[in-house]
This record gives sequence, C-alpha cells and structure tokens, in this order.
Amino acid sequence: MRHVGQSRRELFEEIERAALKPLPAAPFEYAEWKSAKIHPDYHVEVDKTFYSVPHRPIGRTVEVRLTHRVVEIFHDHQRVASHARRSQRSGHVTVNEHMPKAHQR
Repeated sequence: MRHVGQSRRELFEEIERAALKPLPAAPFEYAEWKSAKIHPDYHVEVDKTFYSVPHRPIGRTVEVRLTHRVVEIFHDHQRVASHARRSQRSGHVTVNEHMPKAHQR
C-alpha cells in the first residue's frame, strides 16, 4: 500500500486491534423461528412432528425456535417447553407434566 505508506498489517495493528473483542464462549448455532397454533391435544406441529406444550394455552399461537438439536416453544415471550429435536419427521414427543391431570392417568 504505497500510497498510504504503511502495510495492511501495520494499519490493522494501529487502528483495528484495539476494537477487537474476545470470541463468545459458545459457538454460534443457527436457528429458525416459526409460528404454530396449539392443537386441542396440547401439541404443536413442527416439521411434521408433534411436540407437547403445557395444556393451559390451547388454541393460542406460539413462537417456535428450531435448532439442529432443540425445539423451544415460547408463549408471550417466555419459554414454556423445550424438547430434543427428532430426526424422524413423524410421531409425538410428549412430556407427562404438559398433560391435564385427567390425561396423566
């Protein structure tokens, strides 16, 4: 860089090095967000698999955060359920505590 009179390395050390911050402790994990409606059987459908949520907000719309490993379900900006994501695209993933008391028996 003849017109500047310094090398790229020298400019980096002089200007940009001080602005660098350390890398985050956890690596970046890609996530997708989707909306889903809670079915009468207290499950939401995500990629042809049904994941349970607490039975109280049946019929409401929730936000679903999908990563490679986890499905997280949010209602009113609070996480209400978290499941390990299934690799198969079928079936139900149900947590007993999400069921009404009458269904738990």
